Amino acid sequence: MKKKFLLLLLGLCFGIFPLKTWGVTGPYVSVDTAHRKITITNDTSVKDYAVYTLEFDNKIKDLQVVRLTRAGSSYYLVMTRTNKKVRLILYDEQVNKISSKLINVIYHQKNWGYAKLSPKTIDNTKILEIKILKLNKNAKPLSLVLQRYTISPDQEQIFKRTEKKEENIVVPNVSDNDDDTASLKLLNYQRQASGLLPVKHNESLDAGCALHVEYLRLNDILTHGEDINKQGYTEEGAEAGMASDLAAQSNKKFANAIPLWFTAIYHRFPMIDNGLQGVGWAVSAQSNIGYYYKCLNVYGDKEYGVITVAGRAVDTTFYNVDNFEPIAFPGRGQIQVDPIFDSGESPDPIADFSGSYPVGQPISLTFSDNQTVSTMKISLKDNQGNNVTGYARVPNDPNDPNSIYQGNSVSFIAEQPLNNNTKYTVSVSGKVNNQDYQTSWKFTTW
Repeated sequence: MKKKFLLLLLGLCFGIFPLKTWGVTGPYVSVDTAHRKITITNDTSVKDYAVYTLEFDNKIKDLQVVRLTRAGSSYYLVMTRTNKKVRLILYDEQVNKISSKLINVIYHQKNWGYAKLSPKTIDNTKILEIKILKLNKNAKPLSLVLQRYTISPDQEQIFKRTEKKEENIVVPNVSDNDDDTASLKLLNYQRQASGLLPVKHNESLDAGCALHVEYLRLNDILTHGEDINKQGYTEEGAEAGMASDLAAQSNKKFANAIPLWFTAIYHRFPMIDNGLQGVGWAVSAQSNIGYYYKCLNVYGDKEYGVITVAGRAVDTTFYNVDNFEPIAFPGRGQIQVDPIFDSGESPDPIADFSGSYPVGQPISLTFSDNQTVSTMKISLKDNQGNNVTGYARVPNDPNDPNSIYQGNSVSFIAEQPLNNNTKYTVSVSGKVNNQDYQTSWKFTTW
């Protein structure tokens, strides 16, 4: 039975922003990563009006700050990251430095990649969790490092590490895993291979997906919206459908849809969004025509740049979600890449080229939304140095009927399936924010 996909319409999901900072009073925290600056403003409702500014040197690649309270007092915990070092710095309410701790140093031909500072409560204890990717000299993600600290300003040991672990990023063997575990492993392996942090299974999103796939099963249709006059309609299911990747397959295992969504390029983009924090999912019972309908909610637990860079909330990370290196798919140095894209996606990414399936694994490089990308070129060469012919797309192309789905990504789809067990080289060049830009990376098919 032929695989079927349907792409969610991105523009209809903007009404579900998690506006977590509204209605909160207190100092206003603002992070300016581009200028390596943090500004903290106390308004008159809190105390005498004052503005405090923290500035950092130009080696800093990322700044994140958490406003926290301990024993009734307010503090600011800042994480700074360079290519080689990650540091925690604690400030009091007047932004006087209390202490700092160098928590990660890396040497030799390795660098630190993307990182996230997150406040959490575990066993009734408030902790700060840091997740960070370790990269090799070619920016290939090697491992995920997780560290947890308690922060006690009134103790001699202010920063106390309670946990540290490191997991290598390798192709997962999910043959012995249950379906839920396998699905999350496959999703997070690809995110990490592309230089992103893993996401959690947000079970609160499962119920909406379950309602929507039941609607699809009862009506044997594949659609994001729901008709109030059709059987199985629910408001929650309709909302979930508009926030999800969908598929109809003859196999019940949900995990089987994950690699197919990654290959279907327009479905891929929301799965490799840097702001994605968690996903929910569901699969239906078999329908009358033999399909199992599948739903992956990729918008219900997502952080947006307009929300995360500033606010007044306590125990919330303020950071620039758009401050990331362009996201490569397949990842830099990734192995065992599926060489084939065998149709089934709607809208069809090669229809405007009059192409025919099967074609090669779609290749993409995704830039942040706040970057202006222009005059981009992308090429692919095999291990003999031969150029591969195919279909290239760039952002904001007026001739691209699927430009809304393309977003700020450069992509290339080979006209024919890629060769098995072959190393390929991708090259991208153009201008980013009116500055010359070029990059290249390699991946290997299975």
